[in-house]
Amino acid sequence: MADPLAALGIGPGDLLAGKYRVERTLAAGGMGVVVAAEHEALKQLVAIIENPVYRKYQQMDGEMTRSLQAKLVTELRATLEPKLKAFELAVAGRLGIPVTAPAAPSSARPPARAASN
Repeated sequence: MADPLAALGIGPGDLLAGKYRVERTLAAGGMGVVVAAEHEALKQLVAIIENPVYRKYQQMDGEMTRSLQAKLVTELRATLEPKLKAFELAVAGRLGIPVTAPAAPSSARPPARAASN
């Protein structure tokens, strides 16, 4: 019989969750594989259930989350940046701070300032 861990891409000596070193297979069935592993820091033996369906679900969930986060950030930037600029201009106007135009190319001369009396 083939090793059920090999079907999951796991083997003895592999590290799970960054802290559990796989020792051997304890049991296998329709819901996954149970492995004996040792906690690296505590040197304590534990049993870990590896479920391929749950593992695939976690991977898909992570991909969807990253995709949605990227889309949300893009939409928020598109929506909020113009509003933030308008807010900055309004506050500057209320405080009497002169509002300058966006930076011109270096070859252009800066705008002339009005003389104050």
